[in-house]
Amino acid sequence: MRLARLVALLTSIVFLVSAAPVGAQREQVIRIGTTAGDAYAEAYYAQELGLFRQAGLRVELRMFSSGVAIATGVASGTIDLGIANVIYLAKTISGGTPLVFLAGGGLYSSKTPIIALVTKRNSPLHGPRDLEGKTVAIAGRSDQSLVAIDAWMDRGGADFTKVHFIYIPLGEMQFALRNGLADAAMITEPWLSAAVKSENLQVVAKPHDALGSQLVIGVWFSTAQWYATNKELAKKFITIIYEAGSWANAHHYQSAQLLAKFSKIDIQTIGSMVRAPFPTMLDPSIIQGQLNLAYRYHILDRPMSAVDLLAK
Repeated sequence: MRLARLVALLTSIVFLVSAAPVGAQREQVIRIGTTAGDAYAEAYYAQELGLFRQAGLRVELRMFSSGVAIATGVASGTIDLGIANVIYLAKTISGGTPLVFLAGGGLYSSKTPIIALVTKRNSPLHGPRDLEGKTVAIAGRSDQSLVAIDAWMDRGGADFTKVHFIYIPLGEMQFALRNGLADAAMITEPWLSAAVKSENLQVVAKPHDALGSQLVIGVWFSTAQWYATNKELAKKFITIIYEAGSWANAHHYQSAQLLAKFSKIDIQTIGSMVRAPFPTMLDPSIIQGQLNLAYRYHILDRPMSAVDLLAK
């Protein structure tokens, strides 16, 4: 009798498993790290538009305070994919962590300055020499803003080695200025427009212009191991990221509404600020220039090729 019941139970289990929807069996989960930055918002748009779901992917989108924290999460396996700035990732790779670049985030150019050097409105700091001996807040050690300031000061005949840098989360730069922790700060959108609008702050320079006429602010990346074992999944992700970026480029009003929801910054500020355009491919030429400068200013300990960093 017990044997008959056991056989019946096993038969039921087999039936339930075989009867499960095929789509549910194939559903894949990706853990993605991002911030509320305008240039990093592609994955959020994709999630809100249902693009991941339409491709059969279930995404867990996790918020971080900086690209540095995201890179740590990817390297440790806490998340699968993320976005961070090129120079910090190159520094991490140079240090022995095997990461690969998958897709491009938002672009910077002097025509679309989505990040700038900000001070209090009554500050005497205006040019490169004025920063000597001062404290500047940036998002992370060995990152893009550090190289930008070094290059900008160098071109202006100033000694960049005399600047003291502190590391502040992206959304808290204005508080560092308000409380006197920093004399200047590198602030990116959407916090840049919000800070200038609501605080007694002013934009004094665009140091990122020293990195090139156009450059990618951040790149989507994973570990080499995750990519090697999930190439088809990665290809789906890349396609969706570029689809979301193209949508954002063509729908500024709608994407502004989503970014306001995402960043908790009012829609009027988002609607009036400069928006980051998104690329449709990851061009090594918009990466190589900043890698060269990072090596020149001793952020990288060896020359690096942008082509070698891209997923193959």
